[in-house]
Amino acid sequence: MVAEVTRAKIAAATTSEESAFPSTAAYLARTPQQYQVTVVNNNAYTARATLFDAALFYQDDWTINRHLTFSYGLRWETQNEIHDKSDWAPRIYLTYALGRGKAKPKTVVRAGYGWFYQRFTVPNGSYGVPYIVSTIHNNLPTTPGGLSNQQIYTVTNPTGYTETSPGNAIKPPTPTSSAFASAPTYSTLAPNFHAALDMQGAIGVDRQRSKTITGNVTYLYSRGIHDLLTNNIGAPYFNGATNIYPTTPLTTPSSNINHYQSGGVYREDQAIATVNARMKNFSIFSFYTFTNAKGDTTGVAHFASNASDPGQDYGPTTFDIRNRFLILGDYMAPYGFSIAPFFVYNSGTPYNVKIGSDLTANNQFSARPAIAPQGNCAIPSSRYYSTPYGCLDANPIGTNEQIIPYGLGTGPSNFSLNMRLSKVIGFGPKLGGPGGGGGGPQARTTVVHAAASAGED
Repeated sequence: MVAEVTRAKIAAATTSEESAFPSTAAYLARTPQQYQVTVVNNNAYTARATLFDAALFYQDDWTINRHLTFSYGLRWETQNEIHDKSDWAPRIYLTYALGRGKAKPKTVVRAGYGWFYQRFTVPNGSYGVPYIVSTIHNNLPTTPGGLSNQQIYTVTNPTGYTETSPGNAIKPPTPTSSAFASAPTYSTLAPNFHAALDMQGAIGVDRQRSKTITGNVTYLYSRGIHDLLTNNIGAPYFNGATNIYPTTPLTTPSSNINHYQSGGVYREDQAIATVNARMKNFSIFSFYTFTNAKGDTTGVAHFASNASDPGQDYGPTTFDIRNRFLILGDYMAPYGFSIAPFFVYNSGTPYNVKIGSDLTANNQFSARPAIAPQGNCAIPSSRYYSTPYGCLDANPIGTNEQIIPYGLGTGPSNFSLNMRLSKVIGFGPKLGGPGGGGGGPQARTTVVHAAASAGED
């Protein structure tokens, strides 16, 4: 049994403020699109939470004959603070060695399938503030007119922004004033919240080409359900079925309710090939991966761009790096020197093209542009932009133009090349045995280390 308990005592920051500008021109004109201020209420400067995570597992290997091995297992997991408290994760694995007689087989086929759960605890798995603490600080009041422990007020298109010097702002009038339309922000956990589940299946072939060369080819399929995301359920309804922004701006919500949800999905296909060669004075290892991955969330910190339809963000994921290649060598040169070249190539990472505006009233500046007629880009302007993806409209409200897909952009590919020249120097009394090195401590001296990297669009 494996159990983990995390106790968190998190002190909240005092009142803080920030203003968001959609463009440089808006900043120079001192006209922010949004102003946020955080105020601590109820003397609740500290939030406490205890997270409990436990698992039981069983595993067994069954050797059917000298060619076939079957492994199976079952894992049970639980976690407090969420609705889903009982998760079963089956896993199976099969190995079959091809060949006849008693000779060592040169080809082995492997296949497996398993479920793997991702717990809802803290960012990055081990460090940071537990997500559940946000629901304590920014709790939704249970009584009408009540205040959350840490109130975040949002003012849309505020006035009165000034600076004593560049970057040193003077606080605008209090956002709770009747002169402003302020929307408090709360954090809540979905009542049907479920731990994220990855379901993976793989099949591969290992092949020993000769005494010194081995290779592997593997296909890996992954499907994720109950993937985590955050959704502002206080936002107004927006029908994304037509993939067109509304004819008039949506009404700013009276409150922003950031809801932790588990309704995301993803699918990923991977083809992986490796070659490993070991000779007398030289060894080389190479690795190539082809990836095709699409989903509608990048994790719990992902805010759905359309609160009414999170699936509208379905597209290439951040781990949809189409091609990866690595080659590593090591040559034992004369006089005990080691020469180790290292080359890595990655194709571009997908990214979401955004215009820095909130066009769906979900309190997020993640709206995507729309595709405008190409003729609109004939004359340079601050609204229409000619791009490799077409003529994009940065202000598509009321235009009946189609919103571009999520994750349309692709970053530059990149590669790096490293070369290391090193030598191990032994000192102390000389001892016999392979290598004949010194018997005392050894020092590795790097004589030359050169590196080069580059990227291309």
